[in-house]
Amino acid sequence: HLVTTWRQEALRAAPERKITYLYLANDVIQQSRKKGSAFIEEFGKVLPETFADTHKVGITKAKSEAARLVSIWRERNLYDNDFLAHLELCLRGSG
Repeated sequence: HLVTTWRQEALRAAPERKITYLYLANDVIQQSRKKGSAFIEEFGKVLPETFADTHKVGITKAKSEAARLVSIWRERNLYDNDFLAHLELCLRGSG
């Protein structure tokens, strides 16, 4: 339920607030990896849509911060490279 609610609110958020929701997801993802992969998997289902939405709103700072999160997740091996490449495409409007 947490991830479903997060998704709904992230998609509804004002453009300048979308990155705040991605930061929240990042925090939950990173904290939860110590306890298992449930949240990592659940967020993985909705992140492409929210990254595509971040692209649509067109705020450069939000896009660059979202790209930074992808880099962090890659460094920490939270998601596989194919998934992260897909997020990058979503962020560019190509996913």
